[in-house]
Amino acid sequence: MEIRQLMYFIQIVKSGTYSAAAKQLYLSQPALSKAVKHLEEELGAKLLVQGDKRSEPTDVGRVLFERGQQLIREYNDLLGAVDEANSRNRGRLHFGIPYGLGQILFYRLTADFSRAFPEMELVVSGHGSAHIREEVLAGRLDIGATLIPPEPEPGLEATVIMRDQFFLLLPRAHPLAGREGVRFAQLREEQFILLNEEFVMTRMTRQSCAMAGFAPRVKIVANRSDFIAELVADGQGIAVIAGGRYRFEHDSRLSCAALLDGIVDIDIALITRAGADRSTAAARFVEFAQEQAHEGKL
Repeated sequence: MEIRQLMYFIQIVKSGTYSAAAKQLYLSQPALSKAVKHLEEELGAKLLVQGDKRSEPTDVGRVLFERGQQLIREYNDLLGAVDEANSRNRGRLHFGIPYGLGQILFYRLTADFSRAFPEMELVVSGHGSAHIREEVLAGRLDIGATLIPPEPEPGLEATVIMRDQFFLLLPRAHPLAGREGVRFAQLREEQFILLNEEFVMTRMTRQSCAMAGFAPRVKIVANRSDFIAELVADGQGIAVIAGGRYRFEHDSRLSCAALLDGIVDIDIALITRAGADRSTAAARFVEFAQEQAHEGKL
């Protein structure tokens, strides 16, 4: 028995006549009669009898009509659920990344995801980590990429996809340039170039300085790590950043050094709202990112 045949039969019972049902279904009456005949042959029972003015269901027909309507409703619900899932899968995914760091670490992930799932529209926007958290909590971002600080993240679920380390960025002519490692206490008299306060990186830099017994002397505040690197190269100060020191090791104007104390290790994670059902697209993006990280492609 086909769903189409069942729908035809139900419409005949509702309409009362083959001709009225044929108009509702945009079918010819002979085609409708043929479909019902095939259904009766398949079920081995008479389904309709002709009354004075209406086609009435037999006992078997009434069972098929009542149970069939329930089946059609469930079938339509199923189609709706599948269509909704497909819409999410084909739809738009809002992804927030931190300025500077995110653009460096996640450009490849977003490009590879778009190639793997061309039916998805990926809307990428840059923010500070604090703003990304707010947007994810508010539901305006489906997923956010962020540095995960040591304190818990209320209202958010985090999937760690990689671990990075903070490092010190210095102008090449700086007295500490060329050293393998530097302690925060050695930076007490330095002038710092920081990202603005909505960035986790800035908060953790301040905490590391406090652990060494001083507050950083801030000379310039900016909102992009690539801009900060240019200021360091110009001799305006030093910076503590993350996102792969390999980006600067071949720049003759800059020198990188490991940090020997303070908060050094940092987890980079994808965050979603805790307790919220991830859309098919969001779940697929997180899974894809985990696979890319496992294969060393991030």
